[in-house]
Amino acid sequence: KTLAKAESMCVANQNDCVYLIGGTASAALSESLTWDKDYTHLFGICSPVPLSQRARISHSANFSPMITVSASGCWFDNLCFLYGRGGADNHILMTVSGDHNVFSRISFHNNMHQTEADDADTICVNFSGAQEDAFYNCTFGAETIERGAANTILEFDASSGRLLFKDCMFKSMTDDTSPIAVRVNAGGLIGENIFDGCLFLNYIENWD
Repeated sequence: KTLAKAESMCVANQNDCVYLIGGTASAALSESLTWDKDYTHLFGICSPVPLSQRARISHSANFSPMITVSASGCWFDNLCFLYGRGGADNHILMTVSGDHNVFSRISFHNNMHQTEADDADTICVNFSGAQEDAFYNCTFGAETIERGAANTILEFDASSGRLLFKDCMFKSMTDDTSPIAVRVNAGGLIGENIFDGCLFLNYIENWD
């Protein structure tokens, strides 16, 4: 009863749905998961709180990315992704290369350990050729561990664009001036990327 097994049993282009039941434990991935079946959806069954939903996905080994969404036309809703466990190989929480996907009420919490928070190669969500995806009421990053390197919350690669971020929060806590919220690499953008009603929040190390 693993998330990888559930995804493998779905059939592309049939609008199959996977339901992750929330609880006290997370669904821990033992290796990188590729969500590669078009029109296949993943829903968290838990209270729809705006942050740290209890339908959680984490990892029990060190690898990058934790999840790749290469499929198109998928819907992800009411989930929390947790990435970072003290491994030097843990760099990217999620890579999105598919098109026309919707992410709603998702918490993308990376840098959950100081090792990843101090690694310049750490990225919360990387876009690689993704186009016309939308993010509604999502949270990117976390303020529990201090970021101390030029790592990134969102990174755009390989002609990604026409993305919508609506009512999203971008959160971090830093003890250095180098961390980056949004980074665009050469050739990384096409068309418009809209941040509508979004908040970019950064706490200094003695914020409390």
